[in-house]
Amino acid sequence: MPKKKKQPNISEKLNELFLEKDSLFTEIYKLTNILEENNFDKEGIINEIKKETKYIDDLLCMIINNKDDENKLNESLILFYEEYNGKINNIFNLVTEEISRMKHLKGS
Repeated sequence: MPKKKKQPNISEKLNELFLEKDSLFTEIYKLTNILEENNFDKEGIINEIKKETKYIDDLLCMIINNKDDENKLNESLILFYEEYNGKINNIFNLVTEEISRMKHLKGS
């Protein structure tokens, strides 16, 4: 008889999600610092990146705050699922465009 795979509980999955978030935000923070250190006028881009990361962080906090109420947790997870990709893609596009511009300005 095949063994059943042990399903991780919701707390374990949420902890993994927060570890991934922390890692992602660390990398985003490093990138915004690089933009700031290059002394280009990047305040608008940096503010947009910070706004998007704050929104993601708020969504994750909402998930954690609702983890004890299954209905609210499900609603929070659905909202996170609907919003996350758009926010991350926006951050990625902003950073990618800026890196391309910096390479072009430096002649690379």
